[in-house]
Amino acid sequence: MTIKIKAAVLMSSAALMSAVLVPANAMASASSVDSPAVSTVHEAKAAVSTTTSTGGYIRVSPYGSSSSVSWAYDGERLTVYGSTRNSYGNKWYDVVDSAGYSGWIYCGNVTASC
Repeated sequence: MTIKIKAAVLMSSAALMSAVLVPANAMASASSVDSPAVSTVHEAKAAVSTTTSTGGYIRVSPYGSSSSVSWAYDGERLTVYGSTRNSYGNKWYDVVDSAGYSGWIYCGNVTASC
């Protein structure tokens, strides 16, 4: 199992800092406070295509303000499970990268159509 370390700040009179171990696949299922939660579970879905990244963040939800899950490098192949338009009308692809991270990438960061 891959473990990622996520630091959390606990606010108290002493402003303590602690580290929390979170499984890598749990990072992708976290939701952002300022964006609606969007499922990134792909076990029951079939891939619809692949695309190539031109470099960009894979995010928790289809909003630029949501937390990043991973970075898709220029030339990296991504498996596409679908697409959506957010409330601003921006097109995002539901993807899994070569390391297995799942989330949403903005259409301007891939070779697929925007």
